[in-house]
Amino acid sequence: NDFAQGNWVEGLTTYLSNYYYDEATGNQQEAFITRRRMVYEYNLYAEPDKEYPVRTFHHKETRMDNAIGYQKTALAFHMLRQEIGDVAFFNGVRRIIQEGTGTYLEWNDLLRIFSKAAGRDLGWFFQQWIDRPGAPTVHIRDIMVHEDPPQQGHFTITGTILQAEPSFAFGLPIHVDL
Repeated sequence: NDFAQGNWVEGLTTYLSNYYYDEATGNQQEAFITRRRMVYEYNLYAEPDKEYPVRTFHHKETRMDNAIGYQKTALAFHMLRQEIGDVAFFNGVRRIIQEGTGTYLEWNDLLRIFSKAAGRDLGWFFQQWIDRPGAPTVHIRDIMVHEDPPQQGHFTITGTILQAEPSFAFGLPIHVDL
């Protein structure tokens, strides 16, 4: 990549070698630990008042650079894969290799490649995760579990999920253990 146009290579390499390798070889627990570490390091070192967009990352000099250029970017690739599915994502990765061998690719090329692979415009995704600093802040409160009296063993869960501004569009998986 051309550093003047942003460095996406470190994030994709981090994603594929540090996370996806464990997933692909069946080590789901280690993959989960790696993802959790990436989120932790991003939250720890990316200072909200100093953070910059992923697109402007060029190389690592500080822990915050590492958090943005490696951790957040790797997580953005993971979210992109979840958004478009494995087939489209890995077709996009193959296309990056085909088009990028011997030349420079920049973020706009990745937007074009992954949009084509997905069969839809992903501009909103890149604008949100690549062109904007920050990440969602979510608060969950007032969680209550009520047993449904007519059907013993059935429960209703209620609560409020709030997102601080600026808002992000993203899936929020919820796992409930009773």
